[in-house]
Amino acid sequence: MHQRQTSRSLAHNSGIPKTTIFRHMKKEGRLKRASSRLRPLLTEVNMKARLEFAMSFVKEDREFVDMHNVVHVDEKWFDLTKVNGKFYVYDDEELPLRATKSKNFITKVMFLAAVARPRHDEATNQFFDGKLGMWPFVIQEPAKRTSKNRARDTLISTPISVTSEVYFDMLVSNVLPAIKRKMSFMKNSKIFIQQDNAGPHSKSVNHRFNQVGSYDGWNVALKNQPANSPDFNVLDLGFFNSIQSLQCC
Repeated sequence: MHQRQTSRSLAHNSGIPKTTIFRHMKKEGRLKRASSRLRPLLTEVNMKARLEFAMSFVKEDREFVDMHNVVHVDEKWFDLTKVNGKFYVYDDEELPLRATKSKNFITKVMFLAAVARPRHDEATNQFFDGKLGMWPFVIQEPAKRTSKNRARDTLISTPISVTSEVYFDMLVSNVLPAIKRKMSFMKNSKIFIQQDNAGPHSKSVNHRFNQVGSYDGWNVALKNQPANSPDFNVLDLGFFNSIQSLQCC
């Protein structure tokens, strides 16, 4: 398959001219370009855990759980600008110059996103779009020196490393209040926040958060999805890709 990644390599290794290959593709329709994505290698333990997790959403009467009480959270890196970009321009327009010393100089920030299943709230007769929020892992600190962009002591946002403590603070300060504010109709139900198995998502964080989530008549708890299963999180399935496509260059 590695000899068929481009039309040029396919023509070279098959001994058939590219023009003949293109005519064959257009005429027959059987030969086509297909994408192959590298996937996580699943062990027997992984597959069993995935099956058990999926079956937990099936009721005894074989109906699926509506997942109205499930919130998906996940982290995602976003670059301030893209290395490559495409624009629609007229023939008398010039593309603006975009330059940097190195790709390593492009600022990137990690965000935490939280979403739930959209639904209609009968109590308020309003539609809940499922979007709880998206928050950056940054801190506000004064600039140490004057530059052409800002004066000294101007507050600037600086990316920070995501540790267990930082992640816990993000959940308590942003995710939990957003759930209580936008999903008030679910107060009498137990709400699960589904997360992956990244390093900061430790058992100690789960235990501490579950205690905080049980205050004021609420019952909000963290729940880990199976290992090597990003496809179990709607954010990894497509939400982050849609946001990335909207990012300006």
